[in-house]
Amino acid sequence: MWDGSGHLLMVKTHSRDTLILPGGIVESGESPAVAGQREVLEEVGLDISVGRLLAVQHLDAEGEKPGSVQFVFDSEPAVGPLSLVLQAEEIEAAHWVDPSEAVALHGSRGQPRLRAALQAHAGRPAMFLDATRSL
Repeated sequence: MWDGSGHLLMVKTHSRDTLILPGGIVESGESPAVAGQREVLEEVGLDISVGRLLAVQHLDAEGEKPGSVQFVFDSEPAVGPLSLVLQAEEIEAAHWVDPSEAVALHGSRGQPRLRAALQAHAGRPAMFLDATRSL
């Protein structure tokens, strides 16, 4: 999710110390893209149009966190005055971040995914990151 000035929307959840991209679990009957659109609407109140796939990351289980496959999709920049409505039970804050600072603010497990997504947003091909092997 981008604003008209090229800043990326990142959120701070109640359960994390770092920022992440809005998103969540794919529900039954949803595609990853539809889930992304729904999650942005639920978490920050913006109805976005999901664009092309930027990055996919396979993550192994780690401690209490199960293994997962994470998707990052592009979106058209939001225009006009933006009024965010945060999902109080999950989202503590939302920040429009300069892309040059975004990776450092993201949680460590997702930093490679966000780095790849930003590169794809800038014109490079989408990337698949696999936790089980080096690419």
